[in-house]
Amino acid sequence: MSRSTSPESVVRKRRCADEAYGRAPKKVKNGQNEHEIWCDKVLLHGKTFVRNADMWTRPEFVIDAGLQALLEDSDSEDGDPIQLTPEQERTRKRHIRSYQKLKLIYRDLEKDIAKDNESDNGMLSAMEKFLRAGQQSARATDTSTVKLGLPSYHNFSPPINLVSKQGRGYHNQQTGRLLCPLHLSWDNPDHVERLKQGLEDVASDVFYHFMYEGNQGDSENAFQGLLRGPILVKAYRAIFFGPGSVGEESMSEIRATKAGNAMLGGISSVSPSAIAYVTTLVRFALSSDSIMTSGDRFKFNHCGFYRSIVDLLEPEEPSAFRKKFTRELLRWWNEHCFPDAAPPVNQSKTSSIALLLEQERRAESEAVGL
Repeated sequence: MSRSTSPESVVRKRRCADEAYGRAPKKVKNGQNEHEIWCDKVLLHGKTFVRNADMWTRPEFVIDAGLQALLEDSDSEDGDPIQLTPEQERTRKRHIRSYQKLKLIYRDLEKDIAKDNESDNGMLSAMEKFLRAGQQSARATDTSTVKLGLPSYHNFSPPINLVSKQGRGYHNQQTGRLLCPLHLSWDNPDHVERLKQGLEDVASDVFYHFMYEGNQGDSENAFQGLLRGPILVKAYRAIFFGPGSVGEESMSEIRATKAGNAMLGGISSVSPSAIAYVTTLVRFALSSDSIMTSGDRFKFNHCGFYRSIVDLLEPEEPSAFRKKFTRELLRWWNEHCFPDAAPPVNQSKTSSIALLLEQERRAESEAVGL
């Protein structure tokens, strides 16, 4: 962004855009005017943003943080930086990372912001309005999709109620076992009773057995099978490819015949944020909670749970072990959801690529002590 279109003036700008940006543009051939096409595009970007980038942060906060970072970069030699508390600094960095993700989704983001800065036509306010609307719409739709689809993601016997959540959570033997925290055992009557009575403090950074391969984790080897739960994969398919894809074996055929949310959003591989997103939705669907809140003193902190998974997969300074874990996890997810995005696994016996990959694997294993 050039100096003449500096974000300085738009960082603090929040105005009602209905009148300023509501003037009727010219019609186009398909019956929509340019304004309507733009609004639909931004709405779709908001839906993709919540699914593939940031589940909870309001777009205006993300945009403000991104523009402020640009402004600080351009004025790096002028004045002293603002002093922030450690928590404020963590939040600022998280918002900036989300801004970078938003730019990958919304390719014309900064160009549209510059247009608003130059002509003062309310485009920025309208943009944030429709991004927020898309974010809220997609999250509500996906929450309902996973809640109603849960019985088809797992063999519940007897079946659980499709609509009511009163029969879910820790008072149901099946959902209770899946929702049992990793450090507890559903086979321990004392643990079960404490969970049923709400005596066990389940923090937002606690992981559950449903998050693991085979729906069973091992607290002594907590990385093994983590975030490879079969329910998670089916929930991802339902959201990004449609409920009809849950029981299908060939993802290629599904993508060829249906324009699901992945295709509409230009998504061609699984992201860490998307894994955290579906895991949060499944956690809510299994529970008896009536509303998925971002967290308060009386209800589960779904926002904190989501962020704990994102922070696990996208730490600021990942160790070699964490890099390897995340890389292998994403490869596994892509093999199940985007097979075309996964690297080939059947190289010839004389393949130089196979030789290099094997040597890389051995070197990394030795480096991290695996």
